Amino acid sequence: ISTSILFSKHRDKSQYFLESEISLLSYDFEFRGKELVLKILDGNGSSEKIIPLQDSVRSVQPVPIINNQIFFPGQLTNTAEHKRNPVLLNNKEIVYLGDQNRGIGFYALRKIPLELK
Repeated sequence: ISTSILFSKHRDKSQYFLESEISLLSYDFEFRGKELVLKILDGNGSSEKIIPLQDSVRSVQPVPIINNQIFFPGQLTNTAEHKRNPVLLNNKEIVYLGDQNRGIGFYALRKIPLELK
């Protein structure tokens, strides 16, 4: 058996949080009640976009980044993308800013669904 099979990287389960692109560059976000407040940069400078959510936000908990990887409770990512501000949302998913497939620093909101046991 090849050692590359034994030590293969686990599959990246992250995906875009929003269905459509809001901005080329997002730099911060927060949740307020049933809204996502996305802070973006565009041709007019810095602004906020308010996006209604289907579910109410009941809890938001910061999650650590160690060596550019997200951990909760174990390692959830194994990608070279740059990551910022990961949070656990409603104990169901990790939401963070990532620049995967976009170029360094061109962050978009991403999520990692947690598998409930």
